[in-house]
Amino acid sequence: MDKTRFTVMRQFGALIDRIYQGATEPGVWPDVIRDVAAWLNAPMGLLFTPLNAPANGGFFFKHGFEPKFLELWATRYQPMDLWAQRVVERGLAVQGYVGAGEEFVSEEELAASQWYREFLSTHDVFRLITSIVFDGNDHTPAVVCALYRGFKAPRFSLEDKQKLSLLLPHLSRALGVMFKLRDAEFKVASTLAALDSVAAGILLLGQGDSVTFANRAARNLLADEDGLALRHNPAGSSSKLVAHDAAIQAEIDAALHGALEPGSGEIPHFAHSIHVPRPSHQPPYALQFSALAANNEFGAGSDAPRVIVFISDPAKPIQVDQELLKRAYGLTTAEIRVAVTLCSVSTIEDAAVQIGVSANTVKSQLQQVYQKTGTDSRAKLAKLILSLGATH
Repeated sequence: MDKTRFTVMRQFGALIDRIYQGATEPGVWPDVIRDVAAWLNAPMGLLFTPLNAPANGGFFFKHGFEPKFLELWATRYQPMDLWAQRVVERGLAVQGYVGAGEEFVSEEELAASQWYREFLSTHDVFRLITSIVFDGNDHTPAVVCALYRGFKAPRFSLEDKQKLSLLLPHLSRALGVMFKLRDAEFKVASTLAALDSVAAGILLLGQGDSVTFANRAARNLLADEDGLALRHNPAGSSSKLVAHDAAIQAEIDAALHGALEPGSGEIPHFAHSIHVPRPSHQPPYALQFSALAANNEFGAGSDAPRVIVFISDPAKPIQVDQELLKRAYGLTTAEIRVAVTLCSVSTIEDAAVQIGVSANTVKSQLQQVYQKTGTDSRAKLAKLILSLGATH
């Protein structure tokens, strides 16, 4: 391997490790977007949740932008955002999409637009490469990673798109872990004791395939041995995650290898799950895998876990932190009951019967929920409720 390629691979490996630090240390994300921008030779970058404000569990990590620029975009110029409009109009806002601005807004149209003349030009923003980390359809907030260059800078190239595409699954995995571990205060569970309070099953694995920690939910779930189990290693104190189905076991082993060596090849998006059939004929478990940083909140050096696994049981009822909904959106207990019930029944009439109130009461409370949460349909409300429930 020549010296230049070796240097590039070292930079790539260091960047991936920094990305995975964000899974358990949200404070490093501004550094991550700075490093991503540098890797793509872009003076400006954003990693943000376009549909969720920070007060509602979203985030806006920036590099190279003054706070005033983002404030103006949010309060005045967002409706003029041609790039965002075209991505949505053309159906490109799907997980894994990577594109350059010129592919959906020509340079001539951008330069002539009021949006550019009044706003972007004052900050020398003209070139764009954007990516959809999450599209909001997997119980996870929509997340966009975008990098920017000025008017006289070269366009983002095919190689730039390929480089961002390589990073995208790692961003999805690290952010996916962060969302899964968030508590009602939007802090991230970062101790083994805190992991026990998370409703989802969580396993931590060290080098190899040894399970070094299973939280309470995982222990309870795996004790049933309903398609998955923990098998104790007689030669040591660790255990191994074992599937009853040999083909599923091969998928698990491959996913663990990919998480242990995140820079070694193609890595699936975090939303990609392994579905484990159950002899009880209950809905299959869903497993999601992610690497952790070399040194993370759960250990350091040789004792640091290298992989985190989430085990979801769709047979379990939706769990929503009512205090979170009250604090973040100002919902009342009655409004929360209506919102959660409508996630699992077909009609307002069914919800009224289940709750024990009139259909008109449900309709009235639903309108209040829409107003407070900024949603306007049951589908959008269900996404919001399920995204919050999925993290607790």
